[in-house]
Amino acid sequence: MKVYVSAKWQLKDVVSEMQRMIIDEGHSLTADWTTRAFARQYDKFALSGQYADEEAKAILEADVLIHLSDMGGKGKYVDLGCGITGAILQEHPKIYVVGNPADESQFYFHPKVKRIVGEPIYSLEKIILPEMRTL
Repeated sequence: MKVYVSAKWQLKDVVSEMQRMIIDEGHSLTADWTTRAFARQYDKFALSGQYADEEAKAILEADVLIHLSDMGGKGKYVDLGCGITGAILQEHPKIYVVGNPADESQFYFHPKVKRIVGEPIYSLEKIILPEMRTL
């Protein structure tokens, strides 16, 4: 299964750990934004545009989008919007919003979104990965 993990930049270490667990389960990532330089390269328009294009395509290619809810961030909401649009138009990705709280956006309550209130690593290990085994 192909997975994309979305979160604010400050949670990149948590995302990296989650991605390692996903790969250890035998799944793959459509992209890994945690390995890039800080994403806000607005003074480098071509690079910012390239990153935006690659990440939007990666979300639409994913079977599963895991979105970490944590107050703040900007790009993660665009990621979620791409995922919801994909789920509506092409029936994937399956979307999980994980965090405490998991209610910071009205889009977390969209019918295509499954909300999981709790700690991201625990939720991945105990809920999301077991569900992915049955998809």
